[in-house]
Amino acid sequence: MYRKDVIKKLPDDLFNIFTVYWMFNIACSEHGKIGFMNDTMSVYRIHGKGI
Repeated sequence: MYRKDVIKKLPDDLFNIFTVYWMFNIACSEHGKIGFMNDTMSVYRIHGKGI
C-alpha cells in the first residue's frame, strides 16, 4: 500500500518509465518511512474453471 499524499508528491516522469517497483519505492521513501513484509500476501492460481 502507498500513501496517497506521497504518490501526489512524486514527479510525473516516474510514472512513464519501467521501474519494477524498486525505483518507485525509493522515490516514496524520500517522503517518509517505508517498510517490508516478508510474507506471502496473495497468490495467483491457474485452473480450468477460471476466466
